[in-house]
Amino acid sequence: MKVENKLRDKIYKRILNKKGEEDGEGGIDFNKLVESNVEKLDINENDKNLIKTKWINILKRNAEKYGKVSDGNKIKIYNTGYSCFKNILKSIDKCKKRVWFESYIFDDSDFAEQVVNSLCNASKRGCDVILLVDYIGSLKLKSKWVNELKENNVNVIFFNTFLNSFLNILPIFFRDHRKIIILDDSAYCGSMNISENVIPNISNIIKTDKDEKLIDIEKECQLDNLLNDQESNNIEQETFTNGVLGKQNKCLEYYDLHIKLKGPAVKDLADVFIDSLKMANTDIIREPIENQKKYDDDDSSCYVQVLESNVLRKVKSIQSSFEYIIKNGATNNIYITTSYFLPPGFLRRALFYAL
Repeated sequence: MKVENKLRDKIYKRILNKKGEEDGEGGIDFNKLVESNVEKLDINENDKNLIKTKWINILKRNAEKYGKVSDGNKIKIYNTGYSCFKNILKSIDKCKKRVWFESYIFDDSDFAEQVVNSLCNASKRGCDVILLVDYIGSLKLKSKWVNELKENNVNVIFFNTFLNSFLNILPIFFRDHRKIIILDDSAYCGSMNISENVIPNISNIIKTDKDEKLIDIEKECQLDNLLNDQESNNIEQETFTNGVLGKQNKCLEYYDLHIKLKGPAVKDLADVFIDSLKMANTDIIREPIENQKKYDDDDSSCYVQVLESNVLRKVKSIQSSFEYIIKNGATNNIYITTSYFLPPGFLRRALFYAL
């Protein structure tokens, strides 16, 4: 059995290496990558050398075990639903090829209705539009919206319905918690659902110059370095109404993080969406998307590894990476931001190990 496992691991490693060569990922210089980042730290040379050695080993190990690594990417981090979804809706409105939209929660809020409208409009323009939502998480999604989406040729898929569970296709507690958006040449992922908890005090995203308190948020979105030069040079005084001036909603606003991604990693993230389609027991399937542009000449470009989790397939690359980094990467501090802190036993042990 041990011999078989070793042989399997060697074959898997060879497949990953081959994939890296085909995608141009095998040429990543981890030494240069780590050194360029560590040199920016204001610490002594001794500590720098220790950190370099540690993180070169961590990145190499993760790339070897889990694949899906690339450099030449650009990312933008959002911590407000306003700026994030203003950018998302604008990006959807410009799409010409695809809008693949995956979310755990899709509720019946005014905000959700605007997303529905954007998806319908994208389909009318000829885009390949897929909306994949979790059946339990999206129980509030209005039937009339589903009908409207389907009438506009949007592929609507509910992940793991009660019927699937009844037929023992998937266990009822196996839910789709992914929040992924794949567009023409960009992608979004993170923890933001389509819920009024993300933007609780908004009924419309429209042009206005009256809401001074939110103009800074809009400027931040417009100055996003992921936008092209023309977009960045044409900053409009657009913002959200009803976010401050409108009627206040009693709904609790969640603190979530989301990222916008451009570069080769978009293709890797699209593969995760395709995996969700396969797990959803649907006839709708998609092939991997085309290779994406690399931003090698940009000083802000970065290295990205796309990790995924699928407990039914025993894929735990996210959790396993956390465990290894906590044990081998942390020196002084570990900061955790998470919606739910329910770590499995091996992660709890890793945290105690780091104390």
